[in-house]
Amino acid sequence: MSISHRAWLPREALVGPEFRSAVAETVRAWSAAWFPALRLEAREIEPGGRAWTDEGTALRWLGYAESVAIAATPVSAASLVARALDSGPGQKAETDRDRALLKGLEHGMFADLAARLSEALGAEARRRPADVKEVWPAPEGATVRVVDDKGEAFRLAVGLGELVAFRKSRIAKAPSPRQPLMARSSSLRPVRVDVEARLGKAQVPLSDLRGLVPGDVLILDRTLAEPADLSLAGSDRVFARARLAERADSMSLTLES
Repeated sequence: MSISHRAWLPREALVGPEFRSAVAETVRAWSAAWFPALRLEAREIEPGGRAWTDEGTALRWLGYAESVAIAATPVSAASLVARALDSGPGQKAETDRDRALLKGLEHGMFADLAARLSEALGAEARRRPADVKEVWPAPEGATVRVVDDKGEAFRLAVGLGELVAFRKSRIAKAPSPRQPLMARSSSLRPVRVDVEARLGKAQVPLSDLRGLVPGDVLILDRTLAEPADLSLAGSDRVFARARLAERADSMSLTLES
């Protein structure tokens, strides 16, 4: 007999329309900010790591945020940097300093995209451009291909934790069950309870308590003019105060507070 395991949440549910829309809008806004004359779009957004590698393609994944990694071929990265500088494709860096400056621009450009996407997903972009390091995306995350007018420009990877957190943030909260509580409160109205009136208290040594006889007087901590405390039988919580009075052949309580 074979046992098949079923995931509690299909991966496809984590990259639904809301996630795809958030990624697409973020890439579109980032593209407009860095490359006014270039149109970049997010395509083939899918769960898992099927887009991590391609045969014959040199991909190097770099973590630009706590939740986002980006991979671009050297040719694609150089092309994007040239577009950002509005320089010709044939121009190349001549010195090590120039190459370092261009690499810094590349990291800053992708770090900005990672920060924008982290914010759109509700995650915190804790890694700065200087903290960029080589990573390998987790298999449970999602991958995104970003394309321009010539084809694929680079790829994005988003971690599983961020996907789940984003999905949970879009689930509507259940309404508060106010009506059942009101109905329950109404059902308690006919219930009768015992109410106690406490006139006061006195502290008596145990030796004197054992010697009490009819006719002895105990002095309470209240005067006759002070009201009595009202509470439910067996409870120490006072809910009102009332003054004692005579009514026919019995005693009554007149509420004061």
